[in-house]
Amino acid sequence: MAKYSISAAAALAIATAFSAQALASAPKLLQKSGDWSSYVYHGRGGKVCYATSEPTRAGKGVPHRGAPLFSVTNRTSDKSAWVISIDMGVKLKAEAPVALEIGRKTYALYAKDNEAWALHDKETVQAMMKAGSVAITATAHDGKHIADLYAMKGFSQSLAAIDRECGLRPK
Repeated sequence: MAKYSISAAAALAIATAFSAQALASAPKLLQKSGDWSSYVYHGRGGKVCYATSEPTRAGKGVPHRGAPLFSVTNRTSDKSAWVISIDMGVKLKAEAPVALEIGRKTYALYAKDNEAWALHDKETVQAMMKAGSVAITATAHDGKHIADLYAMKGFSQSLAAIDRECGLRPK
């Protein structure tokens, strides 16, 4: 299995993608736990805290695919917590299904361009905390199938770190 590590440049790219506003500070690593890392930065309006991971196994065969990233984000500006987003690294086929498999349950995701978001963040994160791995399947804009596998080792610890740092948990 190929392993990925999150570089400072990747962390900055993730943080930039999470905010339409300009960054007021660079992301700071809170902790690295297993396959997951947690970060915080100060944007306009408050803190943005996120846990992120790259897949332990990324689907191949999609030309010009960037690095896929799975993230769970808390934002103090709008008091949002546990917002799931996945950058698939390539534009997705319009209206094609994107699925997140956790154990025996499959969660449909909303997708636009190269990103996918959970429809029910709290329920999905709670399932992720109990899982050993999660799988994401999607279709690239050119019709090629994408299947990525994310290890969940360290996820609960990274989630706890962002909850503590931003002082948020879903209701």
